Amino acid sequence: NLQLPVVALTNGGITRDPERVFNKIQGSYVPNNDPTKTNNSLQPVPVDLTINMTILTRFQEDYDQIVTNWVPYFDPYIVVSWRTPSMPNYEIRSRVIWSGNVNATYPYDISSSQVARVEGNTSFTFKGWLFKAAPSGPDSRIFTINSNYSTETGINSMLSLDLLNANTTERIVLSGQPQPQIIN
Repeated sequence: NLQLPVVALTNGGITRDPERVFNKIQGSYVPNNDPTKTNNSLQPVPVDLTINMTILTRFQEDYDQIVTNWVPYFDPYIVVSWRTPSMPNYEIRSRVIWSGNVNATYPYDISSSQVARVEGNTSFTFKGWLFKAAPSGPDSRIFTINSNYSTETGINSMLSLDLLNANTTERIVLSGQPQPQIIN
């Protein structure tokens, strides 16, 4: 027994979104409370979650009121802001995109004992992310290497400047070898 009107949302499935995959990277580094360490946040998987919505009403007027209360706000989409427990200081924004149509079904052949129902069906796509498990702890200490560069003698270029046409080509050879001095 349903008390009309009713709006029901169901999960319509989940798919990987190849348009939001940029490249295969290991994720990003986010600051830790200890300034000498960082947390490696693994690259999330972009997913599209399909959400199906069914509207059931007894009267056309109720159906029209429900539809007109949310359609104007999905032009072209709405944005949902959320955070993950592993990175509470970072906001993630996801678009929720409406499919653009509501398919209506009207009762044509009903008996006197049946309640008339106007039914509308539509769907939305939630552009979200699935995150891998957070690493158990921060990465190792960050080291700063201070170094000076000095020229290295005895390195000759394989092509002499004399053989090049000076009118069409400029060539500069710079070579060096780093000399680490202090590692912090």
